[in-house]
Amino acid sequence: MSRIADFLTSCLEKVICSGPSNRFFSNMRWKFYRNSLRQCSGLFTSFTGLWITNPKNVSIGSGVSLNTHVFVGAGEQGEIEVGNNCLIGPYVVIRAEDHRFDSLEKPIREQGHKSGKIVIED
Repeated sequence: MSRIADFLTSCLEKVICSGPSNRFFSNMRWKFYRNSLRQCSGLFTSFTGLWITNPKNVSIGSGVSLNTHVFVGAGEQGEIEVGNNCLIGPYVVIRAEDHRFDSLEKPIREQGHKSGKIVIED
């Protein structure tokens, strides 16, 4: 049953996130993400294409605006905090995780990931 629920949630997320940039879909995106975010201090607005991965590691303040096609990816171990009244421009990518590249002998894809913390203050 969990796999079916995960699949349906993923489909719903795709529909909501790719909905047009209007008040109805902005509110739908907020309602979809607010309960899965680590913290959501208040209403945020968003435009079409918003994508948040691992929302349990993301905090978003009040009055935040996320423009078109913003990607927020905290990764499994990373953290992202966006303060109050922040404006994030179109096509911005915020990732708290990156590929490791310590070894010159191994391909990057075989070296795993490293995580960090990103804080965008008020």
